[in-house]
Amino acid sequence: MHINYPLELIHPEADVTSVSVPGVNGDIVQDNLRYKNISQPIAFTIIRNDNSPSFQRIGRAITNWVAGNDYVPLISDLIPGYEWEAHVAAAPSMVVTNNHQATVTITFDCKPYLKRLGGQDWQPVPDTPTNLERWSAQPLWHIQGKGNMVLTLNGDDYKLNGIDDEVYIDSERSLVYKDLNDSRAGLAVFPNNGFPSLMPGDNTVKLTGEYSLFEYRPNWRCLA
Repeated sequence: MHINYPLELIHPEADVTSVSVPGVNGDIVQDNLRYKNISQPIAFTIIRNDNSPSFQRIGRAITNWVAGNDYVPLISDLIPGYEWEAHVAAAPSMVVTNNHQATVTITFDCKPYLKRLGGQDWQPVPDTPTNLERWSAQPLWHIQGKGNMVLTLNGDDYKLNGIDDEVYIDSERSLVYKDLNDSRAGLAVFPNNGFPSLMPGDNTVKLTGEYSLFEYRPNWRCLA
């Protein structure tokens, strides 16, 4: 399979609602403070010889390859240093030109932010993590220890009361858990019910309490 060019890269759209009010000239614009997913089609050309499987079998293999209901990394040299979070919401389409050539289009449903490669690797939390991106990062924090803990980020205290062995703070999904089936939300006392995020530039981090491991996946990101 070879990617067809030219290829149009789709960029995310802000989620904005326009409201028409009787007697008021012009719509009222309501910013919903989020970006929508993008639908990124990629067309491929397939060349087969007489000894290759039929295009029908090739089409089934492609459909099985991209099947799945969860987001997975989509990496391409079109966006060096970053990856999409994508899944395929509809079956690929195939147009057969002749017995040796066909075009397949796969449409990926992608989250609006690209993740920087390496930002999903577990790593020790530094005292002063630097976010080189324009957008805030929403890390996955992991602490092993017992008792009461305080995660202080840029002067804000995120308290965890009564940790039993370990806890995860998932800032991207706004969850606190020991594992995904064992919530620890009741232990968390966070300022304004927010979750610890890393602002652009330099940040300061400190963990207070009895712990043996403090690591994170920083999830550095930029708008696609």
